[in-house]
Amino acid sequence: MTRRRRVRLLLAAWIALALGISILPLLTPPLRGADAAASAGADPLEVLHRASSAEVFDSWLAAYWRKDAATTNAVGLGGRRDPAGTSIGDLRWAMLVDCALIVPGYLGLFILFARQVCKRGEDADADAQPMEDLEAPRDDPTPSVGSAMSRVERPLEARLDRRGTAPLNRRLHFLIAPPVFAALADLVENGATLRVAEDSIVGLLANATVGDLHILTALKWGGFALASMALGLQAVFGEYRAARPAAERLSLDLAAAACVVAGVLLAGSLIGYPMWWRTLGLVAWAVAGGFFCHGELTALFQRLFTSRVRTEAQHAAADR
Repeated sequence: MTRRRRVRLLLAAWIALALGISILPLLTPPLRGADAAASAGADPLEVLHRASSAEVFDSWLAAYWRKDAATTNAVGLGGRRDPAGTSIGDLRWAMLVDCALIVPGYLGLFILFARQVCKRGEDADADAQPMEDLEAPRDDPTPSVGSAMSRVERPLEARLDRRGTAPLNRRLHFLIAPPVFAALADLVENGATLRVAEDSIVGLLANATVGDLHILTALKWGGFALASMALGLQAVFGEYRAARPAAERLSLDLAAAACVVAGVLLAGSLIGYPMWWRTLGLVAWAVAGGFFCHGELTALFQRLFTSRVRTEAQHAAADR
């Protein structure tokens, strides 16, 4: 993958994530009064996922998400199809934004960061590969069939190793597995949230159904925390870290530290610590993403500045 293509993919992922994060608060009602004081760092959507019982879920859904059909214009989103004349159109829109923008955004960034770490290791491996390993032995004037086959197979094996088929490709797959699992759990959680809300509207919600939603939420944030910590540890303790330039090592070290901090904070919010730990964990992950993109952003700004200077010089030459 060329640097230009990598920059385009990074920008697309960041834009999708930023759009989702910007649109979601517009659809989510703010917490009010005592609820805001008791749930610092949370929002009505996250509180739905963490409701302790069916009664709590019903109360939160009625207070923040359910609307009378006479007061909403949500057509085709459940506004006129839900029983008891109620609508959860805003909740459906919020789940749609999460599935269409936020989940693909953070999953794409995770995959690009993991590929960036492993790809740089592949480049270092290719540079360190001795050229004599790619040459067939020439000291046998009358080669047998076995030696002839070995001369054919050795360059192929060397090329596969250089390109990361083994073991670099396995490390890349291990790094990608946790965020993919977290994204799948997030998508299933969104669908389960709508199903639980529909059961609540018709009066069929049970504590066991809310417990299933808790499991999905735990799997999502647990996978996110594991993916962050694994990415940070790979960036620091990777096999080819010493082959990278000093500036690149510093950037990766800072990104790795932020990833580990994000993983610890997310894991802490998962096991019962205040929900503002989750907010700080997401901020730390965004900081880590900035350090991971440092090289690409620097190259992008340099290219923009160089093109601007070149354009000004051309205009000045034309004026003369």
